[in-house]
Amino acid sequence: MLGLQNIENFSSQYNISIPATLIKKGGKNVYARLTNVIIPVRFDKPIISISVITTVPPGRRWDYAGGCRRVASTALGDSFVDTNPLFLGKRNLIFFGESQEIDYTIEYIPPRWFINVTLGIYQYEGPYMSLESELNIIKSLLLNPPP
Repeated sequence: MLGLQNIENFSSQYNISIPATLIKKGGKNVYARLTNVIIPVRFDKPIISISVITTVPPGRRWDYAGGCRRVASTALGDSFVDTNPLFLGKRNLIFFGESQEIDYTIEYIPPRWFINVTLGIYQYEGPYMSLESELNIIKSLLLNPPP
C-alpha cells in the first residue's frame, strides 16, 4: 500500500523558476520560446510528483502545462521511455510503471506559449511494492498455505 498522504514519504528533488527572454521586435515586446528543461537529477523510484506554475494572461484559462519525458541511459545513449502530460496548478503524480530497475532522468517540455515556468519536483520515497512482487507473494501463499 502506498503512503501518498504522508508528506514524509516525499523528498524534494529539484525546484527552478525560468523566465523567458524578452526581445524588442518592431517596438513590441516578444518573448522567446522556453526550451526543454533537462532536470539534472537521477531518479531511482517509479513515482514522482511535479507541480507546474506559470503566468496566465488575464481573461485566459490554461490547463495544459506541457509534458514530462522519462529518459533512460543505455549503452547506445540516452533513450526516451515515456512521456506524460502535465496540468497547470495541480500536483501531477506520475507512476512510471513496473519497469523501474533502472535509474532515469526527466525532461520537462513547456508549451510554446509559456512566458515563464516554475517547477517543483518530488520523488516518492515511501513504501512501494511492484505488481510482480505482490504476485510472487500471492503465488508463494497459494503454494505454501499457512497451517
